[in-house]
Amino acid sequence: MTLYSLIYLFFFLPVFMGVYRLTPAKHRRWLIAAANLAVIASQGIWGLAVYGADLAAVYVSGRVIADSRARPDRIKLCRILFASDMVLQAAMFVFFAKGRGADLAPLSGIAVAGGAVIALHFVSYLADVWRGHEPADIGTLTAYSAFFPVTGVGPVLRYRRTVKIFAAPKVSFRKLGRGIWLYVFGLAEFLLISCRLSDVWQEYASLPVKSRGGAAAWLSLLIWYGAFMSGISGLLYMGQGTAMMMGLRVRQPVRRRLFDSSLRSRLGGVCVHLTMWIRDYICSPIIRLTGRKLLASAAGTMFALLWFSFGWEGMAAGAAAAAVMVLQLKFTSGLKEPRPITGAVFTKLAAASVGGVLAALSLLPYGMPAFGLSLADIDNEVFNYLLEASWLPLLTALFVTGSVLPTALRRMNTRWLIFILPVLEVIALVLCSAYMLNR
Repeated sequence: MTLYSLIYLFFFLPVFMGVYRLTPAKHRRWLIAAANLAVIASQGIWGLAVYGADLAAVYVSGRVIADSRARPDRIKLCRILFASDMVLQAAMFVFFAKGRGADLAPLSGIAVAGGAVIALHFVSYLADVWRGHEPADIGTLTAYSAFFPVTGVGPVLRYRRTVKIFAAPKVSFRKLGRGIWLYVFGLAEFLLISCRLSDVWQEYASLPVKSRGGAAAWLSLLIWYGAFMSGISGLLYMGQGTAMMMGLRVRQPVRRRLFDSSLRSRLGGVCVHLTMWIRDYICSPIIRLTGRKLLASAAGTMFALLWFSFGWEGMAAGAAAAAVMVLQLKFTSGLKEPRPITGAVFTKLAAASVGGVLAALSLLPYGMPAFGLSLADIDNEVFNYLLEASWLPLLTALFVTGSVLPTALRRMNTRWLIFILPVLEVIALVLCSAYMLNR
């Protein structure tokens, strides 16, 4: 059961929201916790056992750290516990996580649904308790750590900003309506754009290597990039929408900007909540301990790329992106504003293009035929098929995943939106349901 399955959409979510609405606010965290455990158990009982052991370790460590942080004689014990828990979360991220940008099989053979997000939530919890925030009870910690709407790819939630909401979430009709729209919008973006482009990409990747060259290879990189970006965006908006239905006010997870003036802002706009998590729990400690901002930026960029593609491909893309970011920070930090118009346009175009090139590195064996080959080779069956099958989803992604359509909807007259949005929601639900039934 996933955020984009028929069972979730037409059975689990309506039933859960009905029970959730009738449950008193102070007890809703226990209902969320039960739903979290059910989602993890649906992937396998061993995954639930791994999560339970990790939860118990983090809960006990949080209590000990909170009780001992003001006692100088126990600082060493706190540090040992904190370091041990960081190792546990690294193991969860590497060996058991199922989710992130791609649904990768865990290295251990035991799948914990949303294990990567769970690991980041546990790190946030322990770090914030170390910094002085009060530890959570077991119900709130279970509800927060494995919050099922966000365990696919995000949004990643920070403990200190959400603990009070999880303790007693309040549902309102305004949040419910906004959440339904965001969920349906993300569902349509994921299924009707990303999945369609992914199907086209899979057909291209199954071809012999000799058939992948020329303009078809370049077009395939654009198709993969469109599928990746619209897929991440759709999953994030589904997570945000479900969270808002349940009373959590979650910030916009994606900054929809087609061009950005720096690689850092462009990468940060793909998943805003992950960027904020990296800033608080990776970059800030590195800067505080070493005083090196470039090292912190490189480490944060490397982790962001590994989040979406763990493996040597993600490491290669992360290293390349970190190098580009360090060079950009080093050679542009001293420039005075406003920069010349030619320089501003150049940096925006360079940042926009390098994002696609770096993303393509994670599929290096398929992307290599595109480099060094002529774009003039467009009169062949492979290119014609790719163009015919992908031009409409790519154009739609440009308007939807880009900034055009969301900006236009925000600027429209509110009176018109009252009538337009329900119609769009019904159309999107019908199309998405038909797509899921036919797959």
